[in-house]
Amino acid sequence: MIKYIINTPYGSKIIKQGEIVESKLNNLSIIKRLCLQNLFTYEGYLKAVTKIFNVKHNIPVYINKDNLFIPIKRVREYDNIWINYQTVLTFYETNSKTTIVFNDYEKIIINLKYNLFNRRVELLNRIVKYQKTSKNTPFLNLKP
Repeated sequence: MIKYIINTPYGSKIIKQGEIVESKLNNLSIIKRLCLQNLFTYEGYLKAVTKIFNVKHNIPVYINKDNLFIPIKRVREYDNIWINYQTVLTFYETNSKTTIVFNDYEKIIINLKYNLFNRRVELLNRIVKYQKTSKNTPFLNLKP
């Protein structure tokens, strides 16, 4: 399972539990491919989340139950990291930054205030809750 994805000068590194995979694609391109593999576009997802939740920046991406990605910066910035929240055991504040502990007990410190990261986690939880309830709601009189 992917823990996080970082950019490198040659593409990106996909950090998994017990494995590091290098890719020639940047981390945003990998997120876009994961979206397509799950039958939706990244751009369509952003449009829907923006409309439903009234947010425009740093939007977490719910791909499936195993891939819940949170960007730590604007997604096009080189030093953005996509954190898979599904692999996060806990997170806490450390000197105006956030320490993330993964379920294999690896830690990383990200240059993002705890409150900002926590807000993104809360938004992700709202998105997940929305996804679960909307899948159980029948279409409203839609005809083919």
